[in-house]
Amino acid sequence: MIREALYVADLRPSFDISRQPAEVQAIDRKNGMGSVLRTIGRLVADVPQTAMLLQVINYSGDLRVGTTVAEALNARIAAKQFDPINNPDAVTAAMLDGLDYILGRKERENILAGFGVSEMRGETAESFVERALTRFALAPFMQGGAVQPPPRPQQLAAAFPWEQWVGLATKLKAGEPVSPQDRVVAADVMIAADRPSDALALLKTADDWKTALLRTHDLALALDRRCADLLRPAVALAQPLYRFDPR
Repeated sequence: MIREALYVADLRPSFDISRQPAEVQAIDRKNGMGSVLRTIGRLVADVPQTAMLLQVINYSGDLRVGTTVAEALNARIAAKQFDPINNPDAVTAAMLDGLDYILGRKERENILAGFGVSEMRGETAESFVERALTRFALAPFMQGGAVQPPPRPQQLAAAFPWEQWVGLATKLKAGEPVSPQDRVVAADVMIAADRPSDALALLKTADDWKTALLRTHDLALALDRRCADLLRPAVALAQPLYRFDPR
């Protein structure tokens, strides 16, 4: 029971293992997972989508996902190198770099393709991060800082339709209309342009209304993060750690 309670408690940024009873600290030290989970918990508090790192650890068994990848991201956020609220895609791109460094690109792709993202029903983690990576790559072009579209990011899987995204980015930047069939992807491009109102308008008129509904929900969460962060799922509840001394 203590081990199960620790698993959830470790993900709470406010949890202080040093204030727990000696037997709880002993259990925490046994397999080294406690410090890893606390590192990821701090990261998830700033960047909710990085919760997928817990699944990556489950699949790979590699604790460097926490000690190397999550720890480095925490340090860069603390140093103000990342803005996880207004530019979460930059964090996702750096997370992919870290995972490729410790796992290799092929294993990372296989692992992320093996589980879904809870907020985006039916979408794998691999698809989710590839969209984020592509938005991050296209942002300088869409926001006016670059004249030409960027080259294809190396971390993208071979099957990802990069050319479609670049073509839509070129059209949208020129103010040309896009077909209803392309509007779900075009909405992502508008998010890269930091034009959420235009992204929402495209989603409202997209042919694939089911995917558009999920992307609208994702957009609402992202915009709420910039405000009061009221829509964030609460930290999972579990058994609190209690100890009652014998009478």
